[in-house]
Amino acid sequence: MHLLVDEEQKHSALFRRGLEHLGASPLDSHWSDEAFTRLRRALGLRTELALFLIAESVAMPYFAALADSAPDPVLRLIGLRIATDERNHIRFQIDGLRESLRRTPRLLRTMIVVAWWPIAVGAAAVILVDHGAALRSCGLSPITYWRAAVRQFRDAVRGVLRSARHPPLGPLT
Repeated sequence: MHLLVDEEQKHSALFRRGLEHLGASPLDSHWSDEAFTRLRRALGLRTELALFLIAESVAMPYFAALADSAPDPVLRLIGLRIATDERNHIRFQIDGLRESLRRTPRLLRTMIVVAWWPIAVGAAAVILVDHGAALRSCGLSPITYWRAAVRQFRDAVRGVLRSARHPPLGPLT
């Protein structure tokens, strides 16, 4: 988990450099980062993995849009780097959660996964509000982002619930 957090901090530094490249001032802090950090530290490894899976899966359409359609080549490279890393992170989180939940009774496992949905919807809403202008500049409408974020999270949840006997997920978008 420490390596994952370190890599996420590198992503933050990449975004900071991207903002500086555009002449924009980066934020020193944001309530959503503080809330995410407190939650993931307070509730144990399984919850920490789940929170990372939620945040990264709903953010993937944003990273993919940056990689594919950002109006600046530096931002496209930043988006590509982060999207590539996040695909691997999501696979790691899916595998870890699948193993962690493997022996959990089915009803409890279902209740846990159902509890993730409001958090995922909230995280996607935060991205829409905080990054709406960036999404639009990449040609991604709010409804297109929303559908992609929900689909990405749904696919991640399916991966967690899939039996280890099944083949791993294909490429994530």
